[in-house]
Amino acid sequence: MKALVRGARPGPGGGWAMSWSVLLILALTGCGQGEEVTGPMGESTQDVSTPPLLVPSRLRAVWAPATRAQTAVSRLGCNAVLLQVESWSDDMTGYASWSRERGVGAIPYVGQCFEAPRGTWDGCWARVEAWSRPLRDAGVLWGYQGLDEPALHDWVSSGLRDLSNVYIRARGFDVFATEWIEYVTDRAGTRALGRPPGVRWYGVTCYAYGGRTPWHVQGCAEEYARHPDWDTVVIPEGHYNLAAGYPYDQARWEAIAGSTRSVAFWSVESE
Repeated sequence: MKALVRGARPGPGGGWAMSWSVLLILALTGCGQGEEVTGPMGESTQDVSTPPLLVPSRLRAVWAPATRAQTAVSRLGCNAVLLQVESWSDDMTGYASWSRERGVGAIPYVGQCFEAPRGTWDGCWARVEAWSRPLRDAGVLWGYQGLDEPALHDWVSSGLRDLSNVYIRARGFDVFATEWIEYVTDRAGTRALGRPPGVRWYGVTCYAYGGRTPWHVQGCAEEYARHPDWDTVVIPEGHYNLAAGYPYDQARWEAIAGSTRSVAFWSVESE
């Protein structure tokens, strides 16, 4: 996946000289798993004006900015949007009203906060809270997506990935997590990472991307069958897969999900 945030992507900024291990252990110690939660986990630090929209047992989600979300939801029949932030100054009030009326939850992507040094996270999160406030007030905020496919980026360690997820959960929200296929399958032989601890949804990107990842749908189906903890199937409906020369068969991708897994579309509205 690409372009989860419109505009320039912040760099990692400086080195990670300090060790995160002690902080991570302390943070994880007081953290529950949240699998049985039916709304934003824990108690919010903000009052919620409207009772929360219940989270379905299976997501049918799509990555999209607010300006394209309505089209994507109608076209794909989605019950959630993995919101791409176009600008922190956007007023989300109108979108939140539509989302509540349509019964569509919101899971914004906020990984940009965690691509910068740890000392900047609180300031970035203040922008997240201000931007998300209409979604919380409308009762449609179901959680956040942290770092996207972090192992794909050499400067992101699994320790930083887990710490960023703990940061989100400590603020009372569930986490939607993703990873890149080569880094999670034990057939890759390099870095077979397990499911991140404490996340509610976990999807693995398994499809052709510009010739870099020559995975056919059958190979992806076999990997998902071997990994029941991959509970969300990422479906490549966008142009990236087509540009690599692989035909798109939505029915075959949805068959991987079956009746138990969630799905998340990387769609033409995502790009």
